[in-house]
Amino acid sequence: MPRASLCRRASRHHATRPLQLRHPSMSRKRSRATMNIEKQSEPQTQKAETRHVERYGHRRRRHGGAPTMFPMIREYIRDQHGKVRFERLRQAENHLLRFIEIAGDRPLPEYLSADVTAFAKELSERRRLSASTVNGHLSSLSALFNWALAQGHPGLMENPCSGCKLPTGTVAAEQRQQPADKPLTLEQLRAFFEGEETAADFDTPYNL
Repeated sequence: MPRASLCRRASRHHATRPLQLRHPSMSRKRSRATMNIEKQSEPQTQKAETRHVERYGHRRRRHGGAPTMFPMIREYIRDQHGKVRFERLRQAENHLLRFIEIAGDRPLPEYLSADVTAFAKELSERRRLSASTVNGHLSSLSALFNWALAQGHPGLMENPCSGCKLPTGTVAAEQRQQPADKPLTLEQLRAFFEGEETAADFDTPYNL
């Protein structure tokens, strides 16, 4: 058979071959619609993580691939589920995300005591939070670093919150608001030392 005839037959064969669909049991239109839905079904949390990588990916490359605080917070919160009251866990997440907002998202070993002190100063002086509320933020931050140390986080040698105190004047100013002849109540003392606070003490867009 001449070569030209073979080429024409091969061309007609390929032209009439049916389109291979991803879902052969469906019509072509329905199959395409299903494929589009599958592409758009990425969970919202995964989208948030993708946006975070796009925003802070250059920092991870700069630090040799070391994870920054943001993914460590997510891992910490997951690990604490069932071990800590939900309200306290949600509160801790708000505190930690606020720390990133103020101090920046960096690998855990890069944070120093000076960063923690500056964070407490920002909360007490510029955001006008009470001493008990600031102390609650520091407690949540310290708990995260203690957890990371227990997990053997690479490069983390100590908790930068150790030895950090509330800014000078914060505690004294709050104590001056108490009547001289009226001691602090048990609830007030517990709130101060344990860092408990009500939802009205802070306003944050972050949720668990």
